[in-house]
Amino acid sequence: MTSERKSEEPEFIAAADYWQLEKLYLDLADIKGRGLTPLEKKFLQGLLCGYSPAEIAEQVYQNRSSSSVRVYLSNGLYKYIQGLFAHNGKEIKIFNWSNITNLLEQAGYKKTTSATNCRERFTSIQENVSARIDLTNFVGREFELNQLKSWIVTRHCRLVAVLGMGGLGKTWLAAKLVEQLQSNFEHIIWFSLATNVSTADFLEGLIKSLLNRVDQELKSQPSDPISFILEFLHSYRCLLILDQFESAFLHGKLAGLYDCQETIYGELLHRLATENHPSCCLIVSREKPQEITCWEAENGRVQSLYLSGLNTQSALKLVSLQDVSGSYLEKEYFVNLYANNPLAINSVALTIKNLFQGNLTEFLATNVRLVSNIRDLLEEHLNRLCEEEKKLVDAIAVNEQLKQLRGIGKEINFNFSMSKQLEVVESLQRRSLIKLNSLQFCQESLLRPYLLEKLIERVESNLLDRELFLLVQHILAEALLRNHNLHRT
Repeated sequence: MTSERKSEEPEFIAAADYWQLEKLYLDLADIKGRGLTPLEKKFLQGLLCGYSPAEIAEQVYQNRSSSSVRVYLSNGLYKYIQGLFAHNGKEIKIFNWSNITNLLEQAGYKKTTSATNCRERFTSIQENVSARIDLTNFVGREFELNQLKSWIVTRHCRLVAVLGMGGLGKTWLAAKLVEQLQSNFEHIIWFSLATNVSTADFLEGLIKSLLNRVDQELKSQPSDPISFILEFLHSYRCLLILDQFESAFLHGKLAGLYDCQETIYGELLHRLATENHPSCCLIVSREKPQEITCWEAENGRVQSLYLSGLNTQSALKLVSLQDVSGSYLEKEYFVNLYANNPLAINSVALTIKNLFQGNLTEFLATNVRLVSNIRDLLEEHLNRLCEEEKKLVDAIAVNEQLKQLRGIGKEINFNFSMSKQLEVVESLQRRSLIKLNSLQFCQESLLRPYLLEKLIERVESNLLDRELFLLVQHILAEALLRNHNLHRT
């Protein structure tokens, strides 16, 4: 156990993971003229973990009365840190606790291997829960990072969405972006909607998190929470990240539809997009919110970025990090087989290490493509689809010739209108399950083998519905006819 771990207080145990505590203690002791007291060290660790004075008081004294903590900070730690900078020829004044981490990071006390502060940059809707996002093996995405930074920093976009299938590294990319943008914002707030929290709890949690950044407490819930949030985002330049935003949408309906109780999210996005403020909201989602679709064409301050797989070189770096052995051509074939999807590559690489001693050649010889983690990921996507979407993705999987929008009605005898069919295609596009390119569409390459596997199971169990049965019958007949004509020529 390191000396930093030994001197660390249990309430703020993560501080030593991110900060050079012993060096900081010694340098502040030189300014003070004697060593820091245990209580001063404890308060400093709390600040380094992103806790406000009220939250530190709650942890240390089991109540949120922060007056004694503020006195300790104003008369002690704030002065010592100001003296530390003055000793190095830089005059600063500390008026707010939230500036401490940025100042000490600039002074070089943050460990270089750290990707985040303990709590300040990444908070979940649940109190006292930190989302730790490990960026140690982050690879590639230079173009995407530069594009996002251009939109957010240069063009001052108010609402930006990072979209794509699960496993592509959307949250990973957002975390890397936040790491690079910390100096551009006064406050950074991260919420995940994956917990299926109610809108009331979401709004209350978000408002508390905002107020904590400026060392204020929520005495009563505002009568108009969204206006309160917008007022804060107007007063301070903030980066608000809403991760796994698809959790706000209904299952079993077309993409981007809210439950009648969840329309508050739509109102929040609408006002973020249309009102004048210096902040930015970054949406991370598998499904594209309709508010983004409505406003990005008309409003230069609203943008969206669809993620696809990594480029080949970045995907190959992931393979090398997993200690999988094989020739260059085998590794290139392997990453392309999984559409350069980072989660798929890592999941299958783990299977190769566990079952094939890391031998890629042996794994490829099995002709197995889908492992349990990938099946689970794809099943999550399919469980969100409405019945019409399920029919269409099955049909596209079965019929490789089905490439054009106008061919849907000819090839598939569905009992819904052409306008409905186009709605379904657009919904699947918003879910990142199909791509449109010049009036043609293609299915995400990871999805097709899984759908065909499920289809075979249904055939074996006699569970095909009549429409899909007729489609399969039609496609088989066409294949036999093409084969017959080929032999005649």
